[in-house]
Amino acid sequence: MFSLSKTALSLLLTTVVVGATPIVSASALSESKSFVTSEKNQQGLSIPSTIEELLKDPRYKDLTFTDGSVSLYKRLESLKNEYPNITADQVTDIYMKERGIGYEEAKSIWMELTPAERALAISNPIIAAIIDSCKEKAYSYTRTNYGKSGQGDTSDAFRHAVWNALMCKYAGKQWAWSYGTAHEQKDDAYYNKVFEDGYTGRQHTTMDLHNNEKGRDTWSILTDSIAWTSDGDLQNRVIAKINAGEMYILHN
Repeated sequence: MFSLSKTALSLLLTTVVVGATPIVSASALSESKSFVTSEKNQQGLSIPSTIEELLKDPRYKDLTFTDGSVSLYKRLESLKNEYPNITADQVTDIYMKERGIGYEEAKSIWMELTPAERALAISNPIIAAIIDSCKEKAYSYTRTNYGKSGQGDTSDAFRHAVWNALMCKYAGKQWAWSYGTAHEQKDDAYYNKVFEDGYTGRQHTTMDLHNNEKGRDTWSILTDSIAWTSDGDLQNRVIAKINAGEMYILHN
């Protein structure tokens, strides 16, 4: 099982967005596997070893896997088995050369990932599939609670926080930490762009990183993994943090 090295963890932990582009190196995220902390030892999880096992595992029955995501992560699994040292750029080259209805949704999901997320997905396609489903659940819960899934507002803060809480539950806190940070790695064009709400990409990223952490804070390895806390409880905890003023929200 893939695990982040001390160096990679350090980079993730010290990522700051204050006047400079966050440094979350895609290579650092997948470099050394010498520092191993298995998810099973961390919080009692034993992640399935294949996508097929994941789809049949009753512990993940509440997760929804679209045809596109299943196609993508099965393909990554197959490529990784055939070419153990395949890179994210090589996967991109493969998808860009292929055409056909069966590839389009999978390719779309892949191309929407940041470089750092792609590196993580290559390292463990099973975890990547779980993370993708958690993201879709977060969007669904956000629309249910707020009637929309906005940007820079309370619904945005909720979405990021509950996504990270769900990742903690279904994949483990270390993976939630990794993906939550990798998702915010963008280029300078994004950070300098002024969005319709008047805030820059850098300001949005600062907001998202803060709220990602607050979402992970709602999950306790010591208690929640034993009781298998419900998604509803996690949503309520996030809302409680919003009401307590703990979230970073740019505008109403």
